[in-house]
Amino acid sequence: APQPSDVDKLIAAQIMPYIHKNDTLEIGYGGLAEEILANLHDVGPVDIYSEVVCDKMIDLIEEGVITKAKACSPGAVSTRFFKFMSVDPRVQLLPRDKMINLFEIAKQDNLVAINATLMVDLLGQACSEAQGLKPYSGVGGSFAYVYGAMRSKGGRSFMCLHSTYHDEAGERHSNVVAWLPEGSIVTIPKNYQMYIVTEYGLADIYLKTMPDRIRAMIRIAHPDYREGLKEKILTTSLVTERDFEDYELFEQTAAPAAAEA
Repeated sequence: APQPSDVDKLIAAQIMPYIHKNDTLEIGYGGLAEEILANLHDVGPVDIYSEVVCDKMIDLIEEGVITKAKACSPGAVSTRFFKFMSVDPRVQLLPRDKMINLFEIAKQDNLVAINATLMVDLLGQACSEAQGLKPYSGVGGSFAYVYGAMRSKGGRSFMCLHSTYHDEAGERHSNVVAWLPEGSIVTIPKNYQMYIVTEYGLADIYLKTMPDRIRAMIRIAHPDYREGLKEKILTTSLVTERDFEDYELFEQTAAPAAAEA
């Protein structure tokens, strides 16, 4: 499994206070997932109900941190995983039409859905399937779990992304944009989003007004781009300068030095 980056660790730190004992987690495969799982010892026991399962979950099941894990596919697992699963009923691989079914997902109480995206705009719309107009991946289970968490009793969903990226020429750009580029795929509509997370903080935009969403989203963007995002969104009718009165755009929860690393 890929090791967590410094940014993964900062994003995970924003999410961990929202994960509680006896929750049910949906989490993917990668550095962020590894970091979240590594920090569950202080939370558990929890269940896993997800699109994928991974090796680290086996260790946590053996330790009693994870009670059971249900998914429809393994995420780059080792032979040890299959041997464990073949004899231990706490791990189950189930059909995709059950594990990526928003109505089945919504039946899971206290579901914590943790997913990643590539770009979000200031209203919370997420493009998770392409980089610009270049296809990158499919939707996977992200939409089903974001929607399912919204309908779950006690559910919470987190959409995570790095605040910036570097293009092929090495130039840095913001992944938080005033509006998605023309032609972008909207994987997750704004009204289904609950929490959006970068290494600079967590934006609670669920059921929020347009100005509330915009202010919260600017605050979790990289500091170098916040003023520019404000200036750009002020060219629309969504907000006015008055909406930013007495609002501190540069309050942040993540350590800048660690984020820059």
